[in-house]
Amino acid sequence: MPMFRYIDNGRAPDIVSLVHLRRNAFNSGFGVSMSSPKQALGVAPARQLLSTAWSTANKCIDLLMAVSLEAVIRWRASEVPLGNLPDRLLVIAPHPDDETIGCGLIAYETVKGGGSVWVAIATSGEGSRPGPGQELIAEVRRAETSMATAVLGIKSKNVRWLNLPNLTAHEDQMVLLVEELVEFCKPNVVLVTATSDPHPDHAALGRAARRAVFATHPALFEYMVWGWYDPRSWLRTLIRTRDASASGADLPFGAVQFRSPGGLECKRRALSCYLSQLGPTAVKVGLPAGTGMLSHRFLSHFLKTSEVVFPVNTAARELIESGVTSNASDR
Repeated sequence: MPMFRYIDNGRAPDIVSLVHLRRNAFNSGFGVSMSSPKQALGVAPARQLLSTAWSTANKCIDLLMAVSLEAVIRWRASEVPLGNLPDRLLVIAPHPDDETIGCGLIAYETVKGGGSVWVAIATSGEGSRPGPGQELIAEVRRAETSMATAVLGIKSKNVRWLNLPNLTAHEDQMVLLVEELVEFCKPNVVLVTATSDPHPDHAALGRAARRAVFATHPALFEYMVWGWYDPRSWLRTLIRTRDASASGADLPFGAVQFRSPGGLECKRRALSCYLSQLGPTAVKVGLPAGTGMLSHRFLSHFLKTSEVVFPVNTAARELIESGVTSNASDR
């Protein structure tokens, strides 16, 4: 087909013909297919560049906020000596791995000090990957939890599964289950995920625990998981809950931390059991590469020599006041 067929016989080309002419000439000369005149003028590449720049900027802001928020909370947190750890501890986790991620050091040091630790996990984690094969996923995650808790020194008979399919839809049932756990284990301290955690399952479990033991013994503390990684969502929750009833991770600057320099290696080994959850970049923080989604940036918040928890009820605050040795803001 001749390139200048539109001006044969002295006929002037219309605008549509000129667009086709330009596209055909460009394609024949460079071997590139242009789908629209805007792409030929560079509009689409410019939009893509702006989108990439915006995404990168947001990631940088999130990283800066996460590092800053964690640094300030840890700096202001009161430090409780290991001698003040409970002799009967109940850790309640929404999914397999949360118990190790959020409070593996505290559980390890409690066992090391001669205390008893119970772990209750609300689901088997089968909902983490929708579709067929959920029974196999649940079996794998239960096996990983058995290995991880054994590394932390927790007895297998003290690991309990609540077998709830969906936490946000079974909050009332969780309240009853937490009450039964407290009655059976008789713990001094209960650790549960925070009501202000960005993950809805974590927040629902925290609310259920507050309803079950908020105003009574035992001492109730919250631990944060996804808020360290997603500080914007955490801060939005903090703004919504600024009222007289706010407590726990709703008031993060009242945090306490338990330091365990010798327990970090044990926590690493426990986390290494969760190969179905660790992502390929976990190797950057000294963990094995797995098939999951947990990135090195997420994991880095939990590979420290101390763990931060947030007191919720009166019993928790009294426990802190009896055992606080120093405050980071005073040093």
